[in-house]
Amino acid sequence: MTEFCGKWKMASSEGFDDYMKAIGVNYVLRKMAATASPVTEIAYEDGTFTVTTTTAFKTNVFKFRLGDEFEETTGDGRTCKSIVSQDGKKWIHKQKDTKEGGLETIIVRDFLDEDMNMELSVGEIVCKRVYKKL
Repeated sequence: MTEFCGKWKMASSEGFDDYMKAIGVNYVLRKMAATASPVTEIAYEDGTFTVTTTTAFKTNVFKFRLGDEFEETTGDGRTCKSIVSQDGKKWIHKQKDTKEGGLETIIVRDFLDEDMNMELSVGEIVCKRVYKKL
């Protein structure tokens, strides 16, 4: 499982503003987030992954075991019931907002040799982000 561990810095992003708008992030926070250059660090210990994403504005941490549902507070403040599964070198991260009628979002992280490609989707809206390994 250590093949997923390491640090990545975002190198490119497309469609992020539309994605944030679709999940209900307000204009001011969207503009702040658009200027951020997140660094994501993934660690693994005793069957549990810890994912820490840091920007100049905020640090967000979540922990999980593959295939087990967990409660997550997202970077934009939503509380979700989440589950992460693995398909080869990909993580499929499904989030269901706990509010009645809450959104379902899917984040696919594809771990390549030196890149981590992320695809974030909600409904028909898709955001693509590329992270380079540090």
